[in-house]
Amino acid sequence: MKSKILFKFWKGLLPVCLWVFSIGIFAQSIAVSGTVRDDKGEPLIGVTIQIKGISAGTVTDINGGFSLSNIPPNSTLVFSYIGFVTQEIAVGNRKVVDVVMSENENLLEEVVVVGYGIQTKESAVAAISQVKGDDMLKMTSSNVTNALAGQVPGVSIVQNSGQPGAEAGKIYIRGISSWVQSDPLVLVDGVERDFNNIDPNEIETLSVLKDASATAVFGVRGANGVILITTKRGTKGDVKVSASAEVIAKQPINVIAPLSSYATALVMNEAYKNDNNWGNLLSNEITEHYRTQDMPYIYPNTNWQELMLKDVGFSNKYNVNITGGTDFARVFASISYLYDDDIIKTKKQPTYDPTWRFNRYNYRFNIDTDLTKSTVLSLDAGGFIGVRNSPYETSAQRLYRPIYMLGPMVSPAEYPAEVLEQYPDFARPDEVGYRIAGTGFPNSENPMVANNYSGQRTVKQTDLNATIHLKQKLDFLTKGLSANAKVAYTHNMAYVREWSYDAITWYLNTDATWTRYKGRGGTIDSEEAATPVNYLGESVNGTPFRSWYFEASVDYARTFDKHSVTGLVLGQRRKRQGNVEYPRFEEGLIGRVTYDYASRYLMEVNLAYNGSEQFAPENRYGLFPSYALGWNLHNEDFFTFFKPVMNRFKIRASYGEVGSDASSNRWLYTSSYVNQKSVYGNDKYWPGLNTNNAYNTPIIEENAANINAKWERAVKQDIGMEMSFLKNNMFVLTVDFFKENRDQILLDRQSVPAWFGVGMKQQNLGQTKTHGYEVELKYQRTTGDFFYWVKPSVSFSDNRIISRDEPIYKPSYQKQAGHRIFTEFGYVSTGMIQNVNEQMNSARFGGGLMGLGDSQWVDFNGDGVIDENDRVALGYSTNYPLYNYSLGGGFSFHNFDFDFLLQGVSHFSKVVVDAYSWPLHRLTNHVFEYQTDVWSPGNRDAFFPAYHFDANRTHNNISDGATRSTNIFDASYIRLKSIGLTYTVPKKWVSEMSLDKLSVYLRGNNIFTWAPNYPLADPEGSDGSNGRLVYGYYPLLRRFSLGLQISF
Repeated sequence: MKSKILFKFWKGLLPVCLWVFSIGIFAQSIAVSGTVRDDKGEPLIGVTIQIKGISAGTVTDINGGFSLSNIPPNSTLVFSYIGFVTQEIAVGNRKVVDVVMSENENLLEEVVVVGYGIQTKESAVAAISQVKGDDMLKMTSSNVTNALAGQVPGVSIVQNSGQPGAEAGKIYIRGISSWVQSDPLVLVDGVERDFNNIDPNEIETLSVLKDASATAVFGVRGANGVILITTKRGTKGDVKVSASAEVIAKQPINVIAPLSSYATALVMNEAYKNDNNWGNLLSNEITEHYRTQDMPYIYPNTNWQELMLKDVGFSNKYNVNITGGTDFARVFASISYLYDDDIIKTKKQPTYDPTWRFNRYNYRFNIDTDLTKSTVLSLDAGGFIGVRNSPYETSAQRLYRPIYMLGPMVSPAEYPAEVLEQYPDFARPDEVGYRIAGTGFPNSENPMVANNYSGQRTVKQTDLNATIHLKQKLDFLTKGLSANAKVAYTHNMAYVREWSYDAITWYLNTDATWTRYKGRGGTIDSEEAATPVNYLGESVNGTPFRSWYFEASVDYARTFDKHSVTGLVLGQRRKRQGNVEYPRFEEGLIGRVTYDYASRYLMEVNLAYNGSEQFAPENRYGLFPSYALGWNLHNEDFFTFFKPVMNRFKIRASYGEVGSDASSNRWLYTSSYVNQKSVYGNDKYWPGLNTNNAYNTPIIEENAANINAKWERAVKQDIGMEMSFLKNNMFVLTVDFFKENRDQILLDRQSVPAWFGVGMKQQNLGQTKTHGYEVELKYQRTTGDFFYWVKPSVSFSDNRIISRDEPIYKPSYQKQAGHRIFTEFGYVSTGMIQNVNEQMNSARFGGGLMGLGDSQWVDFNGDGVIDENDRVALGYSTNYPLYNYSLGGGFSFHNFDFDFLLQGVSHFSKVVVDAYSWPLHRLTNHVFEYQTDVWSPGNRDAFFPAYHFDANRTHNNISDGATRSTNIFDASYIRLKSIGLTYTVPKKWVSEMSLDKLSVYLRGNNIFTWAPNYPLADPEGSDGSNGRLVYGYYPLLRRFSLGLQISF
C-alpha cells in the first residue's frame, strides 16, 4: 500500500489517495493545531510532528505553528526536534495543543555543522568533530587557534611564539601530506576569512571536517581539511545581555638556566686547556672577581633572562553580547576589547614607546529578518581593529638571541652615574651621568638596546567583513525545496608607523678605560653626536587585500515515509586582490545528495567541479567526487538484544578525492621574466640611454612555463565507528582509521643541472602516502547532584614520501623517498673518542682537529672524510608530532563546576643550533646548565664532547647550524593545558539583583609542561625553518585568569 502511495504521489495523485484513505480510517476524526516553542518562548521552526503508529505527520512553520486534520481523538502526537527532548502528547478531545520543548545537552552535541548545511550525528557519514564556543573560552587564549589545542582528535596545534598579537599556532589536521601547503581551509559563516582574531565569545560552534566525504564539496581548497566556524545568531524574545570581564596574569615558561660568570670562567679555563691555549687561562685573581662580584662593572655576572623577562605580565579581556528579537527580526550583537601586555621588560622613552603590547577591538552584528513567511534575509557584519606595538628592531638575532645566549661575563646591562665617578672617562672628561652598556659583538648586543633603544613600530590592522544571505522557501513548487543566495565582502588593511633610533652604548674595559659604540650592530663609534629619533612616517604594512565571494544554491530536503532525501546544487566564485596585484579568481560548482532509509542505511555523494587560474585552459578544471555509506545498527530489529548494554552503534566508510592548486609560482602555464641586472646586481632595468647611473640590461626568462601543470590530488579513505554504552550513554566511543594517497604535488625540480640556463616553474613531481587513526572515549555519569566526566583521546598520523624528483645517482641512504616529510638529514655520532687508537682512525671533517673527548661521526660512504655525503635521516618530523594525546575531565556539583585538560604529543623532534647545541658558542662565552654533562677522563659516557672554544668547533661540531644526532632532541611532552573552577551564584540570590546569572571563575592555561628528553624549557617554541630553534623567540606563556560573567 505504501509503495503505491509513493508512486501515485510522484504522479500527482496523492491528494486523492489521502482523501479516499481518510474515509475508512478517520471516520471519527478531529483537526488539531498549535504552536511549538522552546523554554525561552521562541518558536521552533521545523519540529517534526507525527501521529504515533502512523507515518502521517507535518512540521512546524516559520512561526512554530502546525496543523493536522483528520486526527483520531485517541491519538498520540510525537514531537521531535534536533537538540531537544522528544515528547509524546495525547490529543484527547483537544483541538489546540501547545508544546514547550526543552533542550537536551546530550542531543545538542549530536548536531554537526557540515559544508553548506547542518546534519544530525545520527545521519552524518563523515569524520567530523565539533567544539562549542564556550569550551574554547576555557583556554583563556587571545586567539582561536591556540584555544583549539587538545580539543579535537586528529588536530595538532604547534605554537612557536607568545608575542602579543602574533602568537597563533600552526594547525595540522591529520598530520601533513604535502610540502607546499598544509594549512586547512577555514570558513567563518561559510566565507573564507581571518579567524585568529575572532573573539571566541562570538562563536557558537567550530567544526573540524577531516575526511573526503566532509571536505570534497570544497574541492580545490579541502585537501588539508576544513574548519567551519559558526557565529552566534539572535533569538526571538526579550533583549538578553551577557557580559564578561577577565584579568589575566602571565609568566614566561621558556626560561633556560645559564651558568654564572664564575662557573663559566671555570669552563673557559677547561676549554683553554683542551685547546692547548695555556696563555689565555684566566688567573685565579680574575676568577675570584667573578666569584665575589667585588668589581661587578668590570667583571660582571649578568643573567640576561632575569634582566629582560618580567616575573609576571597582565592582560585584560572584556565582552558584551546582546541578543533578542521579534517575529520579524532577530539580532545578535557583540563587542569586545582585548589588551595583551608585555612580558619582556621594555619602558616608554621620552619621544617613542617601544613596549610590546597588543590592543584589539572586535565587533559583530548578525540580523535575521523574516521578509515573508517563506523569505529570510540575513545581514552580517563583523571585524576587528588591532594595534600591535613593538620595538623598531625586528631581527630575532638582536631582540631575542642576546636574552638567551649572551654570556654573563660580557657586560652589565647599564652603568649608573656613580660608575662614571668611580671610573672616570679621561678621554671625555666633561661627560657625566648614566650610560647604556654595550658589548661590541655584532648582532649580540645588549638586548636592552634592541628592545628599548631602537625606536618604535606600531602596526594598525583593520578587518571589515559583511555578508548578505537570502533564503527563499520554494514549497509552492514542491515541499522541501529552497533557494539561497549569498554575497560577501572582506577588506583587510594594515598600516605601520615607525620611529628609528640608534643609541650610544659604552663598554668599561678591564683597564678602566671606556669604549664607545653606536647602535644595535655593536660597531665602534667615531664620536659623532647621538643620532636623534627619526620619525619614518606611515606606510602600508604587508599586503592589504580585498575579497568578494558570490554563492547561489538550491537545496532540497524531504521525508517520504521512511525515506529521507536531501540534495544540494551550489555555484560559487571568489575574487581576491592583494594590494595592486592582478586579481586572483576561484570558481566552482558543487553537488551533494544524501539518502537515509529509516535512520538505518545512509548514503552520501558529493561532487565538486573547480577551476583555477594556475593551469592552462585544458587543465584548468578538476572534478573531485566523494562517496560515503553508513549503517546505524542500533536501529535494526536484531539489535534489541544488545540494547541493555549498547545504545548506539554506527559504522561508516568514505572514499573521495580532493585537490589543491597551491604553488609558490603563479600562472604555471606561462613563463616569467626578469631584468638581468636584478639577477646579477642590485640595479633595475632602465629603458633608454645609459645615463644617471642607469643600466640598459636585457629582459631574460626567469622560469620556463609548465604548460602541463595539473591539480595536486589526494585520494582519502576513512572507516569509522561510533558507539555508546549503558544508561544515558555513560560511555561514548568514536574510532576512525584513515588513509591518504597524494600525488601530482607541485614542487621545484631537484634533478635539473645548473648549466640548464633557466629556472623552471613548479611541476607535478611529488607523491606521498599517509595513514593513521583516532580514538576518543567519553565517560559521563550523574550520581545525585554530582555529575562528572572524563574524556581521553589519542590520534596517530604518519606519512611517507614516495617520490620527489631526486637525482637518480643520489645515494639511497640520502634520498627522501621512504622517509617523512620534513625529516632532517644530518650526521650520526658514535660517541666520543676514548683513546689514541680511535683518535688516529676516526674519519675527520675538513681536516679538523681530533682529540680525546671529541665526537666521532659515522662515515657512511667509507671515504675516510666526513662531509655532506655522510648525512642521513635523523629522528622524526620537526614540524608536527606523530601522536597526539589528550585527557579532559571535570565535574559539576551544586553551583560549582570544575574542568581540566591534559595534552601531550610524542614522536616529535626538535633541532637546536647555535649556542643551544654546544657550549661556548660564538663570541660571548655562554654555557647553559644542561650543557655541563661534558666528556672528561672521569666522565666518558657524557652527552656533550670535551669543552673547546668556538674557534675550534671543527673538533666536535661539523659546521655551524648543521643537523647532528647530538642536536636533534625528542620533543615529546605532556602539558596541563587548562584547569578551571567556576562558581555560579544561586538563582534566588541573583534574582534579587535583577540578574539572570552571575558566575565567577578562576582558570589556568599552560600550567605545567613535562618534556623529559628536551632540556630547553618549552618544546614547541622555535624561530627557524622547519621548527628549528636558532636564535630565540618571544617567550611562550603560562596564564592565570580571574573572570566574572553576568547576564540579564
